[in-house]
Amino acid sequence: MSKEALILVKLAKENPWHLFGCAELAFIMDIDRGLLTAINKERDTPFIGKKARPEWVIEWMQKHPGFSSK
Repeated sequence: MSKEALILVKLAKENPWHLFGCAELAFIMDIDRGLLTAINKERDTPFIGKKARPEWVIEWMQKHPGFSSK
C-alpha cells in the first residue's frame, strides 16, 4: 500500500465523520476508481453528493453482489 493510501486509511479510522471522494476511496479500498464512479451513479448509492465512507461502499457492495460497472 502506498504512503498516500496509508495516510488516508489512518484518516478514515480516526475520523468517522470524514467523507471521501472517489479518488480517495479508490486509494483506501484499493479498487478501481471507475467502479466507484459507477456506484455513485446508482439510485440507491451510498454517496452523499460525491462523497462517502469506505464502510458505506463495502456495505452497498455486499447488498448488490451482481453489480457490474459495465
